[in-house]
Amino acid sequence: MILLVFESTHDALMAEQALINNDYQLRIIPTPRAFSNSCGLSIRVKHGNWSNIKKIFAKLGISGYRYCDCLEENGKYTYGELKE
Repeated sequence: MILLVFESTHDALMAEQALINNDYQLRIIPTPRAFSNSCGLSIRVKHGNWSNIKKIFAKLGISGYRYCDCLEENGKYTYGELKE
């Protein structure tokens, strides 16, 4: 899984719609506390192809985001380091 963290709510909502339109399975969630310097909305994408997601966002002009790997174990999520 991939966690996407956004600088603005507008970008988060645009990204959500773009990913849904491209048949990605996702969940919009509150941003984890470890990444609290963002807008407060994040998207957890199941089985995301990162290069395709970047292309979709570039096409729509969505640039205020960072991402990290997301692992689930027994209903708990752990997150890697945020990347640009």
